[in-house]
Amino acid sequence: MKKMISALLIPVICLCLVACGSLDSNANIQDNTTTEDTAVQEYVGVWKASTTAFNLDGDTWIETLTITLCEDGTGIFREKNATWKYDDKYGQYGTIELTLSSGGTVSLIIDEKDGKTVLKASADIYYSEKDFAEATQ
Repeated sequence: MKKMISALLIPVICLCLVACGSLDSNANIQDNTTTEDTAVQEYVGVWKASTTAFNLDGDTWIETLTITLCEDGTGIFREKNATWKYDDKYGQYGTIELTLSSGGTVSLIIDEKDGKTVLKASADIYYSEKDFAEATQ
């Protein structure tokens, strides 16, 4: 079972890496970034949250949830393909709206916790990959 899950996850991870990769051919393009584009770049990357999971037998464990936001507006939310866009009209820092390829949307509220930028989805608090280890200690 573990081998089958691993075999299925390998192509997904490879697709994530390809989707989030950049091309050197873009280096010659004139920089036309706006303030909003610069703000959006802050949210590109991998975001992680820890949550307690449980089953019907009463067993519990800590599970790491992941969101990947790519520069091209694509991403992955809990192993589901998605597209995303930044909206600065709501809240102090704005929101990120994820549209899942399987249908439905997820709103991530951008906030700050302990001096770190976080994304909030329901009860889950996602930290950037670089801040995650420090936040979960």
